[in-house]
Amino acid sequence: MDRLTTKNSSGQYILSAAGTEQAALQKLAAFENMYDALLAEQDRVLCKIEALRAQNKTKSVTFQQLLAEKLQLATIISRFKLWEIN
Repeated sequence: MDRLTTKNSSGQYILSAAGTEQAALQKLAAFENMYDALLAEQDRVLCKIEALRAQNKTKSVTFQQLLAEKLQLATIISRFKLWEIN
């Protein structure tokens, strides 16, 4: 990934080169879109898990796969939060 920012001596991030504002905005938007999509997917998975629980299908393969997906999504989202991207 090509970086569009650098950290200056005071610890602030600045654009690496003049004229990269639009590219930086596009990249920021992509990260925001990805984060929103992860949250939406997490909600979808949680709803499916609850529906299977209500049907007492907690031993099904689908339920187990959804639990694994829930953990995977939670891990990815927690990485975003770790780097204060939320």
